[in-house]
Amino acid sequence: SNMIYEGEIFDSKPHGIGDFYEFNETGLTIIETGTYEAGKLVSGFAQDENNSIFNGTFQYHNDNKFFKGVVVNFELKTKYEGECLNDEFHGEGQLTTIKITEQKRIVETHDGVDIAEKEIEVRIVQKGLFENNELQKGETQMTWHDEDGYEVF
Repeated sequence: SNMIYEGEIFDSKPHGIGDFYEFNETGLTIIETGTYEAGKLVSGFAQDENNSIFNGTFQYHNDNKFFKGVVVNFELKTKYEGECLNDEFHGEGQLTTIKITEQKRIVETHDGVDIAEKEIEVRIVQKGLFENNELQKGETQMTWHDEDGYEVF
């Protein structure tokens, strides 16, 4: 893939406000946008190869990248608010995951009985200390909501 930078430069590196674009088979996609220092994004938005979108602040030390902010992945239906290390949930945070499931039940009709299907949204919220994308210490809460947003359990 080909990367293109558009923005402020200092000492031949991105420095100040700018955007990184990627040319690929689907066209032009913005990968990063925000404020750069010495060639590295320090605040703004970045998208990784898994289509996760990071919005927050970035710090770099040796070969490690530290992030604090919000990470959203629309395909996985996840939202993480907290700290990351090298693009993995690591440190204090809260992960919300949405899963959709079908509920089938027998209902009475004027002709007898029928099977009704209803989508149920399961919302899983994990809060606490994360390491390598996994909750190590904390709590998990689950709630179930019907198609109209009402809590059902």
